Amino acid sequence: MKTLSRLKSTFLKPGHLLALLLTLALVCTGLGQGRKRIDISSMIQPSAEAGVYFRTQGQFGGGVVPRGAAQFLNPQKEVIDAKQLDLVVLDQAKFRNRRPDYNAVGIRWKGNVYELGVPDDLIYPVMKFVQRDKYIVYTLPVAGFDKKFFADNALRPFRKVDRLGMGYVAREFVGTPYAALLEWADFAETIPMSRKLQQQILSDIKAGPGVFTGVSSYVNSDFHVRYKVFLEIEKGKRVVNVGGLPLRYFWTDSSTTAGVRVNKLEVFRYPSESLGPQDLAVMFFQTTAIMRQFSKSNKPEFNRFLNEVEGLVKK
Repeated sequence: MKTLSRLKSTFLKPGHLLALLLTLALVCTGLGQGRKRIDISSMIQPSAEAGVYFRTQGQFGGGVVPRGAAQFLNPQKEVIDAKQLDLVVLDQAKFRNRRPDYNAVGIRWKGNVYELGVPDDLIYPVMKFVQRDKYIVYTLPVAGFDKKFFADNALRPFRKVDRLGMGYVAREFVGTPYAALLEWADFAETIPMSRKLQQQILSDIKAGPGVFTGVSSYVNSDFHVRYKVFLEIEKGKRVVNVGGLPLRYFWTDSSTTAGVRVNKLEVFRYPSESLGPQDLAVMFFQTTAIMRQFSKSNKPEFNRFLNEVEGLVKK
């Protein structure tokens, strides 16, 4: 089974991944969107999709699977539908400068724009990945290599993780610094969840077909997470803050008859350092969920904004 301690012993060394991600954070302008602490139980929701995943692709797909939902709240903490919102490019020049800026994207509600502090060069690959509507964005195939699965999910070789083998990343992130971020996310720090919440989620997931007998692994995902996206005013500035954290689903393929069974869950540790690796990993999941919610609930706006961004980054 992949573990964080094993990862640290293999490649988390000075000058390697941590240095790359910290450099990514330092070269960005702006402070980025805020993470908000919310009660874990308030972000959990049922997920029919999780059952489908573990019944069909789970045995091949340990790694990073961003499938969260998003709920938008106005400054009065009232829920608002994504159909009431627009995505906004705040600075076209920043999209063209080929470096990450944190103050180039916003969400508009009733004529007011709230700054969404995410790196602008992350938006296009995330939206293209969401548009393709596949599950997995990064994996180390410790449970075996299935050619059809890798082809169907457009997974491309990224780099070897020493003794753990080759890591694969979705095609949208090839050649971007976010491939390294996704590698980090696969080994992000997690903490235990209450047994009650674990049982609530486990009861929602059915066993899938077994293939690799005796293998154990995990997948970092947010199948059961609904992030809360707060449109807020802080010190006179309209900003977007997001509450909610991804989960880690541990599974065992105990036999060819029992299939893939999720038997434990943990939750990502709340980031302690703004724009540190853990914060950036959480931000990736949150940003993907926001874009996925627009794709699901306000498709015309998702497509319009994707076309606008594509026109900027392709010039």
